[in-house]
Amino acid sequence: MRPLSPSVVLQGTGLPALLVAEPKNVRYLSGVEASSAALLLTPRAASLYLDPRYFEAGEATVRPGFTVQPVERLWADLKRFERIGFESEHVTVARLQRWKKRCPGAKWVRT
Repeated sequence: MRPLSPSVVLQGTGLPALLVAEPKNVRYLSGVEASSAALLLTPRAASLYLDPRYFEAGEATVRPGFTVQPVERLWADLKRFERIGFESEHVTVARLQRWKKRCPGAKWVRT
């Protein structure tokens, strides 16, 4: 069963934010299928970040409660958080290193 809100996904983690980048998980949670997408979940919001190829389709098919944002906003939005959870089973070491360079002030927490 799909969680009804972002707070349910974060429940018990103690995290202020979770970055979901695995396409299957993005699709499961948001309803949008895209090879280049990310979800930022916080206790009060769920944002789907899409590149321009998927933006229009994403707006048309995203589940209620999600806002669709251009992917260019992702890093600025992530910089608001000191701790960010990520899907450790789906993120390579190289990808995590790139994320750390883009958000040097954040502590990345495996989930």
